Amino acid sequence: MDLFAINCTTCKTRLRVREEGAIGQILACPKCGGMVMVKPPPNWSAGTQAKSEEPTITEVVTAGPRPDQTAHASAFEAVEDLLADAPPRAAAPRPAAAAAPPASPPASKPRFVGGPLPSAALAPPPPAESDVAPEPAAPAAPPWRYWALMAGSVAVGILLAFTAVASAMYFLRDETPLIAQAGGGNAPANPATAAPTTTPAVPPEAAPPASPGAPTPVPTPTLPATNDPPPVAPPVPPMPPAPEADPIGLVKPPSPTLPAANPNDPLARFDKLLGGGEDAEREAVAPAPSTRPPSDPATDRPALPRPPPRAADVPRRLADSLAGIETSGTPLADYLDRFSDLSTIPITLEPDWLAFAPATPESPIVFRASSTTVGDALAKSLETLRLSYTIVGDQLVVNLAQPKPQVTIQVKVKELAGDETRMAELADLLKALIEPASWIAGDGGSIAVDAQAGNLLVKHQKLVQAQVHLFCERLRTARQKPNVLKLNPELFQLASRSARAQERLLTPVTLNFSQPTRLTAILDRLGQAAGVRILVDWQGVASARWNPDADATLVASKQPLGEALDALLGPMELSWRAIDGRTLQVVTPARLAERAEIEFYPAADLAADEAAGEALRTKIIDALGPALFREGGGSGEVRLDPPSKCLIAALPQLKQRELEALLVRWREK
Repeated sequence: MDLFAINCTTCKTRLRVREEGAIGQILACPKCGGMVMVKPPPNWSAGTQAKSEEPTITEVVTAGPRPDQTAHASAFEAVEDLLADAPPRAAAPRPAAAAAPPASPPASKPRFVGGPLPSAALAPPPPAESDVAPEPAAPAAPPWRYWALMAGSVAVGILLAFTAVASAMYFLRDETPLIAQAGGGNAPANPATAAPTTTPAVPPEAAPPASPGAPTPVPTPTLPATNDPPPVAPPVPPMPPAPEADPIGLVKPPSPTLPAANPNDPLARFDKLLGGGEDAEREAVAPAPSTRPPSDPATDRPALPRPPPRAADVPRRLADSLAGIETSGTPLADYLDRFSDLSTIPITLEPDWLAFAPATPESPIVFRASSTTVGDALAKSLETLRLSYTIVGDQLVVNLAQPKPQVTIQVKVKELAGDETRMAELADLLKALIEPASWIAGDGGSIAVDAQAGNLLVKHQKLVQAQVHLFCERLRTARQKPNVLKLNPELFQLASRSARAQERLLTPVTLNFSQPTRLTAILDRLGQAAGVRILVDWQGVASARWNPDADATLVASKQPLGEALDALLGPMELSWRAIDGRTLQVVTPARLAERAEIEFYPAADLAADEAAGEALRTKIIDALGPALFREGGGSGEVRLDPPSKCLIAALPQLKQRELEALLVRWREK
């Protein structure tokens, strides 16, 4: 039975009162939880029923709470919830046949610790008519409390921030005059011998005079030093800032001949802004010795310290026993790194002539052995690629297998030199360009001419024989002849090593090794980012006291590989050189400047005939420096091949880059 209807003062929901016992009580709104005073309208009398102004529905409600309860119960009914599209908050009515509770409660589903509650616990069934009314819920906190707490938190935060800023400004203000005074006129170079601290009676802004009875606190260079304790002086304006306090260079250079201004003038510090006080301006920028003590040269250290030397006993380490070793395709460069870590012996892979093995730093090693030694395992695994190692000092160098004694090979040159005279000229050219100092009769190598067969008989180390083969094949390319050797055609291109590696050197890389990291690890990451293999000439860099334990730092953000290598190796006093389009090597600058390489440069547009070719050669010698060439006592050489109109240069790689740039510049002109 509905007695009358009232409105909730909080959510404005229309509520219908069902029981007379609720009149005069403060009950909770069933929708928002706000407290509502049940007050009948003026025209209502007890025992009458108010006419409903809204449509009603048939429902079953529980017994209302006791009159002394203030929690929300069934004494109210939310009219707006019943008329809304969504289901009302009140429990849905049940038919009479289903009013009785079931004989036994349904079995609940198991619940795991940390898992969701079962559906029965989340949505309990509505009570029947005979059920006891549920306990009233606690009234919800009024919204004004939330906003009061929020406003209080904001006010406390603002107060704390203001206090912190004010404290910082106060302490900085007190310390600034002391800092300016420490850098002023006669401040000692050593902080330990600075002027004594003022007594508590002196304000922080005051500076003690240099001697008792001095008229101003600013000492002059002519006043003698004194060890007497300074007397307490009255507060004086802070001293003008020292030159170190002007980092952006607004102050003019000091003039030592001009007299100092009076520091007691309160406007002396503002002379620059007011446009006057020339003397004060000059005094403010008077030179003062730095308070930082001079650095001790004996304590200076290099930016990147050298690692401890590896005292490896090579014969003993090679004789160390191995229970077993097995690899099914490790790249050659990685394989040697593992052996270096295992034996503590630095191992250098010489990449220049690996193609004649044939092999590359990426060639897979497939090897398996048991009950062996480090030396035997390394030697036998390298034999599969026709390579071998040699002991050089306390290191190992891996290169082409060198037969002993030296053997003589035949180099076919019939299509390059048709008669004996031209074959002899070609032999002399080879001796002048390839290891000139090694062609010594009796002790060194030799080249003989077999005119009938059209061959050159070359007796030398295998490394030199490989260079002779490569030179003849590239000469065939320059003269547009078919190649004879069945090797990678990229070896016979006329492009220089630097030109072949140019694309990789321009590849942007991004790495962050801000903390000291193993150099080999950084090089591996650089190589992976640019698609190259970066080797290290450990034999050469040992002269700079570096070994595989070296650490370095590098931070690069979309930086070309070449620049990243310069940034990495520059502080280490190291450099790098290109081997081919996919291989680089870390070397010392001295090694880079000494090792000659042979390159071919087409120059038909610059040397149309022999006279023009000779003039071009003279121009190159003058541009690169005569001391570099044989004419000036060096070992460099530049020749013009008339049949192909190509310049053939035997120079270090840095000079090869300069020569290549010169030719480009001359062509543009």
